[in-house]
Amino acid sequence: MFSALGLALIVALSFAGWRLARRRLLARKLRMLPGGSADTAKKVGGFKEIDAEIERRRCHCGGRMKSLGEGTAGDQDRRVRVVRVECDSCEEQGYLYFDVTAAYH
Repeated sequence: MFSALGLALIVALSFAGWRLARRRLLARKLRMLPGGSADTAKKVGGFKEIDAEIERRRCHCGGRMKSLGEGTAGDQDRRVRVVRVECDSCEEQGYLYFDVTAAYH
């Protein structure tokens, strides 16, 4: 009985570890997409494009993203809009970055 219980525990822990590794890999891939970091900020011509991109963007779990707030960042040459987002399904939070320099010119 102990060996069956021990085997079940090992299988459960292995599966949980696999899910965690997969989730981290997917999150890393999402950060590399345009808008996933300040360095890869997605260029937009207007602020309505930001809302449209948030509507299109999906979490690594497949859920829809919603905006929790936004702010600005950047230097003298470039303006970046940072939007804090949360997944409707898994409630994981993250940030999307948009280069809004063209919107100001």
